[in-house]
Amino acid sequence: MVTPITTAEFAAARIRYDLMLRPMTDTGYQDAVRRLLSELVEAKAVEVGPFALSGCGGCGRVLHHARVCGLCPTCGAGAAGGTCEGCGGFCTAATLRRARSTCCDAEPVPVEHTVPVLRLEEHRDRLCEFWSRAVLPPRLRALIAAMLDAGLPDVPLAYPTDWGIAWGDGLRVDVWAEMALANLYAPARHLDPGVRTLADCVRAWRGITEQWLFLGIDNAFYYAVLIPALHLAAGLPAGLTTGPTGLVVNEFYRLTGSKFSTSRQHAIWAHEFLATEDAGAVRAFVSWDRPDRYESDFTPTAFAAFREMFAQALDGRLPGVPAALADLELQRAMDALRPATFDSAVAVRCALAAAQARPDRARAVLGLVAGVD
Repeated sequence: MVTPITTAEFAAARIRYDLMLRPMTDTGYQDAVRRLLSELVEAKAVEVGPFALSGCGGCGRVLHHARVCGLCPTCGAGAAGGTCEGCGGFCTAATLRRARSTCCDAEPVPVEHTVPVLRLEEHRDRLCEFWSRAVLPPRLRALIAAMLDAGLPDVPLAYPTDWGIAWGDGLRVDVWAEMALANLYAPARHLDPGVRTLADCVRAWRGITEQWLFLGIDNAFYYAVLIPALHLAAGLPAGLTTGPTGLVVNEFYRLTGSKFSTSRQHAIWAHEFLATEDAGAVRAFVSWDRPDRYESDFTPTAFAAFREMFAQALDGRLPGVPAALADLELQRAMDALRPATFDSAVAVRCALAAAQARPDRARAVLGLVAGVD
């Protein structure tokens, strides 16, 4: 049985937050998701009608997300319905190659259901304006360009399925449509607890000056395309905020060469690891080892070596660059911690390099990474 992460683990990792959602128990949140989706339908920003889906050839259940698996039609990697972990592209049971249901191991069959659909092509121009303003890494811009060339897809926002927030006649809100509505509603409710309608949310969002999203490449389609499109459909301006918006994207982080997997018990449990390790060293290591441009791999040997190096840096014992270069390294470290140029690996490496020549300033930078006040 997987132990769920709790606020205690966040505290142990020195992770602070202004708002935490609990969707399973927050009935106000659940009602808001239903209400906002209904408003989008009533405003004709989202269309409800017959839509071609895929069903399991064995039991007939609708195939979406984990219900189906196959090969990505773009890069050929193994993928489920939704997005490809290899390239970040959008996949469905109808577009996956060699698609099979995960319930009966059967081939998909065409089915039709009446569902709410967001037609992304209708938002192409405003999405392009949003992308032109946003801070995006090159890999994400390449993915967006390929999707624009191929044509933006129609995306169902609810399915006849057995999990998710109930909406309409036998439907449940798709998890990523819920995420988009949550990202619209939750910050608005935090700023103004009285918000209820789309108009209320849009009005509250005028108080949000910047938006920075941190995500993995496997969720790139949703954060870069679907969520902005749904926010634009709701009435937010093309920039979404009055100031900059950006996406900081990680590639996959592996554990001793293989994908993290809770089902196979191939994982590091936060409550166990942080009970025996210094949170500062852990935070600094995963920042130093961040899979920003390519996949990286957590190994106990590498962490142990880094932990010793980190301790030496904090004591000013770590050999590094001469004093004439240390100030440049520390400036580069601080620049790398700004959202628009975020690169935590560069920040840690530069601070470590300057630790002997400029111990006080280097410790201050490492303290920011380590979550020390």
